[in-house]
Order: sequence, then structure tokens, then C-alpha cells
Amino acid sequence: MAQKLIPVSEVADLMGLDRSNTRKWLGKQGFTFVSARDPESRQRVNALPLSEVRRAVNLRKELGFPMPEDRRWRELREVKPIP
Repeated sequence: MAQKLIPVSEVADLMGLDRSNTRKWLGKQGFTFVSARDPESRQRVNALPLSEVRRAVNLRKELGFPMPEDRRWRELREVKPIP
């Protein structure tokens, strides 16, 4: 089974950043985005597999950035990959 894809907007919420800065930071750290489609809005979005989201959040914590504790690992919205 394919891994769950999480949109960058959800990752941004976990990190306490806006979507644009999250995307830039993730790109500079070497993360590769997957093109996906949001089932609600039908828009194309950048997404990361759940394992990469966990790795990114842990990396940000290790680098000493403040992380909002109230947003930790709640139910994350899933998007579908574009074939």
C-alpha cells in the first residue's frame, strides 16, 4: 500500500509556519515534494509522505526551532497522488 501523503499546508501547521516558508525550508533541507490533488478543493498541492513529514518535524526540533506543542500529530489531512 502506498504511503499516506500529507499536504505542505498541514506540515506548515505542525511546524507553526506559513505554507510558503515551510516549502522553502523543506526544499533547502533536501526534501522532495510529490504532486498531489486535494480531494476537497481538487487543487494541485505539494505533499510529502508521512515518513518524510515525521523526519522533517524531528529535524526542525533537533535544530532548535520552537515547535507548537498543541498541534502535535493530530489527525492529518490526506491527499491523493497525481498519476
